[in-house]
Amino acid sequence: MASTQRSTTSADGTTICYETHGEGPLALVFVHGWCCNHTHWQHQIAHFAKDYQVVTLDLGGHGTSGQGRAQWTMREFVQKMAH
Repeated sequence: MASTQRSTTSADGTTICYETHGEGPLALVFVHGWCCNHTHWQHQIAHFAKDYQVVTLDLGGHGTSGQGRAQWTMREFVQKMAH
């Protein structure tokens, strides 16, 4: 299944890398847990991408996303992704 790799910049300047798979009227965003990355969802993508756009991302400091944050709390992840 083809994917598109992209990146964006969070509010604190950290590069956030993500992939999109499939197409559909709704997007499902898969967010990994601590010490994981976007590949955690590799077995779910094919199933859901048949009917939805699936977005898998690497939170800051994980996978291919940036490492330059000053703080690494869950609160920081949420605040930086919300902007």
